[in-house]
Amino acid sequence: MTLKGTVASQGSYVGILQGSDSKTYIVKAGDKLLDGTIRTINPDSLVITQQVTDPLSLEKQREVRKVLRQTEEAK
Repeated sequence: MTLKGTVASQGSYVGILQGSDSKTYIVKAGDKLLDGTIRTINPDSLVITQQVTDPLSLEKQREVRKVLRQTEEAK
């Protein structure tokens, strides 16, 4: 999945994600995904708490940070 943007909405942020199916999804903090939950959304990033399903892994959860990609024109 790719973070395409964030939008301020009613005092918090919502994220615009593009999935592997090329569909666009609007998500907010607390929304559940296939194997994780949206923890926080900031103006330039999104943090997901992912459940690790690998039985050999010592970690049962991990944080995944998706950051907006900036182009040279936007800087």
